Amino acid sequence: FPVTIGQFQSYMQQWPTWQTQFQTGAQLWQNHQQAQQAALQIMQKIGTRAISLLNQRLEELAAQQPLPHQALYTAWVESGEEAYAEFVSTEEYSKITGDLINSWLAWR
Repeated sequence: FPVTIGQFQSYMQQWPTWQTQFQTGAQLWQNHQQAQQAALQIMQKIGTRAISLLNQRLEELAAQQPLPHQALYTAWVESGEEAYAEFVSTEEYSKITGDLINSWLAWR
């Protein structure tokens, strides 16, 4: 029985440490969730831009009837690549990507 009380006292002395670690971990996880949300938002912007570019390309290709499958595929790929290239070189994208990676490493 005395060993059990001693173990209990040891656990109780460590409780503030565990509580602090849990709170720190929870805050780091929340920071990571916020960074993920920001990354998702910029990916949505890239997707929206890619669709806009694809619409422009399809209007240019509208004269070709029927539209060749390869032309449609090429327009789709080029639109996505162009939209991504526009955003990847911005300060906003760099910050969001850096925040996402840093928040994940801090939580890990």
